Amino acid sequence: MELFRCQISGSHYSDPCTFDKEIKNIFNKTWQYVCHESQLLAPGSYVTATLGTEPILILRASDGSLRSFHNVCPHRGARMLSGSGTCKGIVCPYHSWSFTESGAVNHIPKKQWFEHLDIEGLHLKSASVEVWRGLVFASGVENAEPLNHWLEGYTEYLEGYEFAYEEMRQVAHFTFDENVNWKILVENYVEDYHFAYVHPKTLGAFDFSGVRTIPCGPHIQIPMPYRDTPPTEHSKYLWEPGGVSRQGYIFPLLTVQPARNHMSLFIFKPISATRTIIEIPVFQTAFQQKNFPVDAEVLKRDIFNDMEEDFVVCRDLQVNTKSSQFSINAVAGEHELGVKHFQKTWCSFMDENIK
Repeated sequence: MELFRCQISGSHYSDPCTFDKEIKNIFNKTWQYVCHESQLLAPGSYVTATLGTEPILILRASDGSLRSFHNVCPHRGARMLSGSGTCKGIVCPYHSWSFTESGAVNHIPKKQWFEHLDIEGLHLKSASVEVWRGLVFASGVENAEPLNHWLEGYTEYLEGYEFAYEEMRQVAHFTFDENVNWKILVENYVEDYHFAYVHPKTLGAFDFSGVRTIPCGPHIQIPMPYRDTPPTEHSKYLWEPGGVSRQGYIFPLLTVQPARNHMSLFIFKPISATRTIIEIPVFQTAFQQKNFPVDAEVLKRDIFNDMEEDFVVCRDLQVNTKSSQFSINAVAGEHELGVKHFQKTWCSFMDENIK
């Protein structure tokens, strides 16, 4: 059945060569969420991240701007900063070469031992960093296309949230490590057909029949209306009659779940063709912390239950991708449109017409 111009075949969910090409064509080149700006308030504060195979660092400079560089010493390739924290300049732990906040060489120990040093060629290589309302995005590409172009049409959708993203502060964080390809996790997220059968209680605050799927460039908006009557079971989302949770997917590795009581992100971190780490930070504004205080144990149970409901299915899907019969042979209209749009976007970045 010809449902897609391009459908991802089962082998592409486990093939290391496909994963290597994804790193080259997608992860190394696109804008990706790194952290909330509240982690980078003071001059000298920094965070590190790996985008595909590109380790980067982001530093708050003394003039208040954010700078981003490849976290690779130009001397011998060592990683210079680790984790997050505060530093006075950038110093390589291997041979103690140091660099200014602008990436220029500051000091080379035993400089006289080197012949014909090209100092200009030894500056740190720049990456790209931009902020949208407190959300810090980075790209391993120097002078990447402006972030507002990448998110065109999507930021207007997120602006409908009643709370200020820049005023958010992290109140909880959860990590999952699954032997599942990242694309399976994304495809599971961007379709709502399964909600009533997999999440009847955990997502019970929403009107499943009213969920929309709206492609927006490479991304997908998923407005989720709340049901008219209170849910019969506890839900991690605070019921808001007449309201809409402006959830959605930002290609390639981020989802956003804003609600009246908190906002969470799903950050997919592909480790291999068959392994993905999922980071879930949860944020609140000061108003939300005061009026909807988080019970850590309840929130943990809610998120673990919700995610496990998906993981049970996704683990089996991963196994079934190796079957000769694995294929998409029917699509439930708009309720699975997100899968079709994601696969089309994936194919365009991979520059392939497959299956």
